[in-house]
Amino acid sequence: MLYGRIEQDLQANDLIHVTLENNYNTYNFGGKKMLVLSTASWLGGKNDFLGINYLTVGGMCFFLAMFFALIYLLKPREGIFAGVLEILRICHGTGFQGGADPSSG
Repeated sequence: MLYGRIEQDLQANDLIHVTLENNYNTYNFGGKKMLVLSTASWLGGKNDFLGINYLTVGGMCFFLAMFFALIYLLKPREGIFAGVLEILRICHGTGFQGGADPSSG
């Protein structure tokens, strides 16, 4: 749980005073309390790899979406349901052409 944040740069050998309070007893179940100091950048943690990958994949998804939208606007295709309806219309108009007739029973 992130409880605090140091807003200024720290140098080597800087002294930090921290007060830990025993507000929640962890001794009953053998738990431990720890203090973790870590660095964080604008992308998240101390390692920028994950943040850069999120931005890269998000950018690729955005540009692919724009590309497919442009293709659809320039050359819209007939929907799959229109094709299915045409097949049904043909079969209904000329009678069922294969196997047992489903309307017979």
